[in-house]
Amino acid sequence: MDHRGFPSVEEMNEYMIRQWNGTVKRNDEVVILGDFIWSGDPRRAKELLLRLKGKKIMILGNHDRAIRNKEFDRTLFRDIVDYKEMSDNGRRVILCHYPILYYNHQYHTKDGNPKTYMLCGHIHDTLDSRSLDRHILEDRKRTVLRSDENGTEQEFHIPCNIINAFCMYSDYVPLTLDEWIRLTEKRLVIIS
Repeated sequence: MDHRGFPSVEEMNEYMIRQWNGTVKRNDEVVILGDFIWSGDPRRAKELLLRLKGKKIMILGNHDRAIRNKEFDRTLFRDIVDYKEMSDNGRRVILCHYPILYYNHQYHTKDGNPKTYMLCGHIHDTLDSRSLDRHILEDRKRTVLRSDENGTEQEFHIPCNIINAFCMYSDYVPLTLDEWIRLTEKRLVIIS
């Protein structure tokens, strides 16, 4: 689907492992946003996971048959869930394989800056991805009336901070939230 340009899956896997391990340290926490392995073989999934540095959290995707398999060693992950909310430097991070257009705490800001980000995978670099990008840009133009602490109604821009954390966008390097924000903003500027 993505036309990744590798001669084989094995060569792609080796490149992805080098990119991962070149960035991630042993004690870093890394969230995988689903579709970790196409194969349904839990032994193959374990082989790959053991080669990756860091403490891993798995947000299940639609192709994670190996990880859903009852024979899979679940101790390879700190957590395996469909949806998770975490904190990163005072910001809420919503994590799901699928994009959620209107996510929990979406309207929360501090000093005009967003306090919540929604990270997803699933849509790769497809028509769906471009549709999501257009949605984000349109939502950011919308305003709603909101009362401030004095009861005065003011226009409030709706923060829409969905990040498609598709691995090809980062050249298969795991990124921090701040790095994903910068990369996404650059992508959105190009298409707007």
